[in-house]
Amino acid sequence: MLKTFVRVLLLAFATLCPLQAQEKSDYVGLWWVSHGDGAPLQIRLYSDGRAWSDYPSNNPGRWEVREGRMVCLWADDWKEVFELKDGRAVKLGFRPGVDVDAPPSNVSRAVRGSSSPDGWFGSSRL
Repeated sequence: MLKTFVRVLLLAFATLCPLQAQEKSDYVGLWWVSHGDGAPLQIRLYSDGRAWSDYPSNNPGRWEVREGRMVCLWADDWKEVFELKDGRAVKLGFRPGVDVDAPPSNVSRAVRGSSSPDGWFGSSRL
């Protein structure tokens, strides 16, 4: 009886708390990641599919959700993918000409600073 209860409880928890983002709204917001050289990189993802990055300065892009992952194509032909690994968001960076299913050119942690793309992250506004 206790085993059945625990199994039902675990099934309900897994159903209510998916381990992978599935919807566009899970990605909309202001994100902080690291560039391939380790420098901080700010990414803003808007609900209409627009994206903006501060590297290089004022870099526009477009993004969408593919198979639960956020895939962004930048104006300079770099690509970023956000996915959930071990309960954390991870950013995978891909050089121009490299497919998003190939091994990434760089990897970093992705931190969602705000669910608003025009929000701010940190202790003060700059």
